[in-house]
Amino acid sequence: MLYSNFLLKIKEFKKNGARIVYVCAENDINGNPQRLYYDLKNHKCFDEGYMGHHAVPENLRKDAYESEYNFKINVTAEFYNELLVLDDIVDAVFN
Repeated sequence: MLYSNFLLKIKEFKKNGARIVYVCAENDINGNPQRLYYDLKNHKCFDEGYMGHHAVPENLRKDAYESEYNFKINVTAEFYNELLVLDDIVDAVFN
């Protein structure tokens, strides 16, 4: 997926009331999940791991749970990993 397509989809979801977007890639070679929740307000990624919607702060869990059904984007594993790296860079620069 191109970043421009990703951003257009994010914009569409935000227009439809999304606070959290569920970003999904296929499981890795060992069967581990590669999914994250993207907070549209704070531009923060929360790697799901095996925690499900409990991976986000408690005040966002309802939005995270709903995003799994209403605001889901399928991406490649490479794109998923890039989002995590970008999130780490943003944290390092701005926090």
